[in-house]
Amino acid sequence: MYTYNEMWELVSSVVNDEGYRLFDLDLPMERKGRLCVYIDTPNGNKNGSKISVEDCAKVSRRLSLALDVNLDMPSDYILEVSSPGVNRRLRRKEHFAEAVGEHIKVVVEGEDGVKTIFGELESCSDDFIVVGLDGSGEKLSVDFNAIKKANVDFQF
Repeated sequence: MYTYNEMWELVSSVVNDEGYRLFDLDLPMERKGRLCVYIDTPNGNKNGSKISVEDCAKVSRRLSLALDVNLDMPSDYILEVSSPGVNRRLRRKEHFAEAVGEHIKVVVEGEDGVKTIFGELESCSDDFIVVGLDGSGEKLSVDFNAIKKANVDFQF
């Protein structure tokens, strides 16, 4: 099977050739036989740009062919191409950097155990993020290594 980075390189090249950018992916072993590819517009979700079903279908057709030709994928994998959505997962440092100013939900694990925090992502550096906590006015620095799960928490 292929590593996350190897798969990222191949999928990213196909997605970029189609005029989109690869936002994230889940390998089949992470999602029960599903290779989930999340595409975005070149500028992310800024300026109201959105990914359509047609965009996903276009990338899916091209990516399916590239995977069949270039990789020895298990015959029972399922390819899914999707937008990251409004409550997009934040996994890579670039995701956090792009989400500065947005309301987020972060699950952290530390000496006190696991806790969930909500607030505005105020900044992002190479080592940590700063979250303005809801309702308290406090700011919390969170080391990337302590983050177990994070996503934009879109407020309607």
